[in-house]
Amino acid sequence: MGVIVRQKVKGKGNPWWVFISHNGKRTSQRVGDKKAAAEVASMIRAKLKLGDFGFEEKKTIPAFGEYSKKWIQGYVKVNLRESTVDEYEGILKNMSCRSLKRKKLTPSAQPSGPGEPICTLYAPCRNSKAATY
Repeated sequence: MGVIVRQKVKGKGNPWWVFISHNGKRTSQRVGDKKAAAEVASMIRAKLKLGDFGFEEKKTIPAFGEYSKKWIQGYVKVNLRESTVDEYEGILKNMSCRSLKRKKLTPSAQPSGPGEPICTLYAPCRNSKAATY
């Protein structure tokens, strides 16, 4: 168990960080100034002693099919016209490239925001020989 307060890059004007190492897991938090970092570190030390401090679990990366359903429900139906919603749902329903639906999205393949068209992710399937339209 260890909680360390220091700057990643030493020098005036650079932020202070709190580095936490506990049970083989490590994390860091950017805090700001040295005084605030010391206060945060003391709170984290107390939580570690109580066994109350939990490290965040890694987020699971969704498959394209799962993400596309959430995208349709959360963004498309709220912000776009009904005809566009129908078109997007039809594309996803008739998608014959099954391997793309099961493919996990990588951080670089995930849309940058909820408004990015899903058809930009759909493009690789259009070029594959398995896709028939």
